Amino acid sequence: MKIVNLTRVFEYNGVKLPDVGAHLTPEQVKDVYAATYPDITSAQIEGPESKGGKLVYVFRRAVGTKGALQIAIVQRDGLPFVVPATPRQTTLLAKLRKTLKNLGLRLDRILGLPRMG
Repeated sequence: MKIVNLTRVFEYNGVKLPDVGAHLTPEQVKDVYAATYPDITSAQIEGPESKGGKLVYVFRRAVGTKGALQIAIVQRDGLPFVVPATPRQTTLLAKLRKTLKNLGLRLDRILGLPRMG
């Protein structure tokens, strides 16, 4: 039997974050990064998942926060999940909706989603 030490890697909002201390729990690592990423404090910790010889933990922000637009995207294994949109994505989606409305179309119907309002 061969024992392999895997390096921990943390991800938050698409950003890879190095492990700040192997002696820290994932919750403690999250607390350290809260100084740089304040929204991380309410994030759920997912993982670890073994990828490329590393243990990957994902800090996933809670969706449905007040005022946050949600977009469904395909992540892994063809399964969709919902993530908060960036301000740029929100702007682009609003422009797309307006353009489609001018054409008499609705984005939710095109994508086969429940009515978005």
